[in-house]
Amino acid sequence: MCGLIGSIGFKDSSKFNIESLKHRGPDSKGKWSSKDNEFPVELGHTRLAILDLTNAANQPFVTKDGRYVFVYNGEIYNFLELRSELESEGQVFHTKGDTEVLLKGLILEGPSFQLRCNGMWSFCLWDIKEKTALFGRDRFGKKPLFYSFIGSNKLVFASEMKAIFSFLNTIQPNHKISIYLQKLFDYESSEECVIAGIKRLQPGHYAIYKNGKFESKRWWNTLDHLEEVSYSYEEQVERWREIFLDAVKIRMRSDVSIGTALSGGLDSSAIFSAMNNLTNNGNNQVRQSKDCQNGFCAHYPGSSLD
Repeated sequence: MCGLIGSIGFKDSSKFNIESLKHRGPDSKGKWSSKDNEFPVELGHTRLAILDLTNAANQPFVTKDGRYVFVYNGEIYNFLELRSELESEGQVFHTKGDTEVLLKGLILEGPSFQLRCNGMWSFCLWDIKEKTALFGRDRFGKKPLFYSFIGSNKLVFASEMKAIFSFLNTIQPNHKISIYLQKLFDYESSEECVIAGIKRLQPGHYAIYKNGKFESKRWWNTLDHLEEVSYSYEEQVERWREIFLDAVKIRMRSDVSIGTALSGGLDSSAIFSAMNNLTNNGNNQVRQSKDCQNGFCAHYPGSSLD
């Protein structure tokens, strides 16, 4: 988990509160500000280091030519495969993590590069030359991205709503929330938030902000990517096993230790067992964590919720 924050169009940086996100990224924090002769933009990031633990992978990440600035929260699990493909196209990498892979893919292919990514993310890519910001959020909205318009053409965004509070004149509840209290499951798929004046980029969407205009478009719809399912139960079982083990295996890529939360249910137990199976049967992969068999259970004395 990392935290990102940004403001576009503000000449005064006094309300920029990166400290409100320090709990999301204890390993480092960074801030980038545009030059005095450039369009005013500030980007901030707090980092939880998982891949490439060196300072070279800290954010905000600025390209070598100085044109693009990137802040990103998430993890691209298939970054090694994507990196290899981009290198075959002539790209040169200076870090060993997934941030630079996502950055260069977006620069080369635009928002459609997200279709090639297996993972979870939210990001902002600022193009200094074109004065344009590209935002993106993963297929199912695992990683948050909130934003607010201040005045007619200023924009502020962050991983958490409270990082935006300092930019608002007042903090009031959103009256539209009463609608979603009747249908709670509809709330998560909407752009509305509990605080008036704050919205969120919807899951599976990207947005472009330029000249004071924010345009959001959908890049992912699950119904457009359904897989043909065999009529044979045995084949269904085998296919599910293949997908499940692959999903667990690719998430074991890490430069730090991995911990697994065991709730006592079938899902968490299956994941922990799969990790054990993959490790003990010699299925180690490049960049797999060397310490990934750590199970954690929560115990609440005197509580029925144990």
